[in-house]
Amino acid sequence: MSIRTFSALRTSSFRGSLAKSVVFSGVVFSIALGPVSAQAEACMDAAARTALEMRVLQSELMVAALTCGQRPSYNAFVTTFKPYLMRQGGQLKSFFVKSFGPKQGAEMLNKTVTRLANSASQNSLAVSTQMYCDSAAARFAVALKSTPQDLVLLARTNPDAASHGYKSCVEVADSSVANDKGISPEGMN
Repeated sequence: MSIRTFSALRTSSFRGSLAKSVVFSGVVFSIALGPVSAQAEACMDAAARTALEMRVLQSELMVAALTCGQRPSYNAFVTTFKPYLMRQGGQLKSFFVKSFGPKQGAEMLNKTVTRLANSASQNSLAVSTQMYCDSAAARFAVALKSTPQDLVLLARTNPDAASHGYKSCVEVADSSVANDKGISPEGMN
C-alpha cells in the first residue's frame, strides 16, 4: 500500500469517526482473513523471518508518518534503505510463493501486508496522539541512523515484531512433536 493511498485514510481529524471506521474495517478484514494460527502450516526460515519483521517495522513507520505528519522522515527512511527494503520485499514474496504457490502466495502476501498496516493503525489509536508521535519521532531517529544490520535488530526487538503471525520452522516442528506426544509446546523446554 503506498503512502498516498493510505494517506487518504488518515487525516488530521483521524481520531474521530474515521478512526472508528478504520478499526471496524480492520476487525472485519481480520475476521475475513481467519485466525492467524491458520498460517502456522507455512513455517518461515531466517530470511523470511527477517523480511516479515522488516515489513512490520515498515508498516509501523508508514502509519507513524501519516498520523504524525512525519512524511519527510518516512521518505528519508525509504530512500536510505531502498535497496535493502527491495531485497527484503523479494524475500517476502519468495516466502509466500514457496509456501502457498504463485497465485495464493500473492494473495496471502497482499492480505498479510494489509493486516500489518491495519494492526499498525490500530496500535496508533491505543495511546494519545502526542505520546504516539513522540515515540514515532524517536523511532525514526534511531532508524535513520541505522545500518541495514542495525535495522534488522531494531525490527527484531520491536514489541510487535511477531505480529505477522507466522512461526519459524523450529516452532512448527516443536509444536508438531508436542502434539504427537500430547504435551504443550511450552512444556518441551
